[in-house]
Amino acid sequence: MKCPNSHTELPSGAMFCRNCGCRLPFECPGCHENIAADAKFCKYCGTDIAGFFWKAWVDEWRAKYLGSPFMFGNDSIPKEAEKLAEFSLLATASNLNGPASLKWKPDKAEAGCIADLFRRYCAERGYAWEKDF
Repeated sequence: MKCPNSHTELPSGAMFCRNCGCRLPFECPGCHENIAADAKFCKYCGTDIAGFFWKAWVDEWRAKYLGSPFMFGNDSIPKEAEKLAEFSLLATASNLNGPASLKWKPDKAEAGCIADLFRRYCAERGYAWEKDF
């Protein structure tokens, strides 16, 4: 991968250029075209980028805690208080239609915590999601 600004050769998965510091383009998960790292929708195929990551995030946590992206159960619910709090937030998030629905949650503190967890998930994958509520 090369920086579009300085043409510096960069390692795969880099989010910023180590030479000039610019944010590198992000690859759309739908059509694999390079788009802005904070785009809400792909300008080439219309993929809802945050919605795509939301579904992947929910499926991933379900698989981690519940064993399957499609099956709910209580066997692997964490017992530690910190992990239990995160599990509770993720369980709430799984019942929402996507990050845009956070703005309709009556509990703004809980919505903010869910948004922070989702933002961290996106950042680890090179996507710069900012809450818009």
